[in-house]
Amino acid sequence: MAPRRRPGPPEAKSWGHALTQQVGRNLEAYRRERGMQILELGEACAALGYSVGRMSISSLEAGTRESVPLAEVVALAAALDLAPVDLIFRATSATIELPPGERSAMDAASAWFAFHSPKGPASSDFRTLQRHYVSVATLVEDWRALNNHREAAREGDGFSYTDPETTRSVVRNATKEVLLLAQLREGLAVRDRVAPELPDFLAGIDEPTGPERVIGRFTDLTEETEAIIEASKVHTRLLEHSDDVGQGAGQRGER
Repeated sequence: MAPRRRPGPPEAKSWGHALTQQVGRNLEAYRRERGMQILELGEACAALGYSVGRMSISSLEAGTRESVPLAEVVALAAALDLAPVDLIFRATSATIELPPGERSAMDAASAWFAFHSPKGPASSDFRTLQRHYVSVATLVEDWRALNNHREAAREGDGFSYTDPETTRSVVRNATKEVLLLAQLREGLAVRDRVAPELPDFLAGIDEPTGPERVIGRFTDLTEETEAIIEASKVHTRLLEHSDDVGQGAGQRGER
């Protein structure tokens, strides 16, 4: 008689169920985006050679299933014209618990799961990727803030930002983050790892003088904003002076 399999710890079962529920939520979202009914999705799977019943799909989307076979994930993804990894990772949350008990940045976990870090989540590659995505997200926010500041100044709302320290503080933070990002990407390159793609405003950071050029973009944006604000102040002072001159001339004429 074969020995009975001992049940795993409750926390492992709970994590597996939570991951299955996430697959179900993602499945439903993608299915609805494509305008497919559950029955149609099941038929599409059957046409691929792997049957997934309507009740199986319904219970998976409802979050009542404890687990889902890998073969089913692959079939459902193919039927929806997705990569299987898309059913696990979807950009609706910043983090994911992967592996059990470890909260990871969604992008970093997806990269590890897909191909970037074959050594696993405990490896230095995975840690580097996690910090890389955080660094890029921080720089995107800094870049957006500086652009919003500039646009506000152009539209005449720049006087709410008269303290230049506001943008200079953002540039100081961005400078530290750019240097860290360059270091992280260099570390990945040394270990023959593929560094993730970057937004256009960070282009060239991997080149010898790249970090300085990227920092220069932040500095140039700040200086442009300050110049717009200063020009607005000068223009306002000229208008005020013109009004004063006009009022003085009018008063003399009345005499």
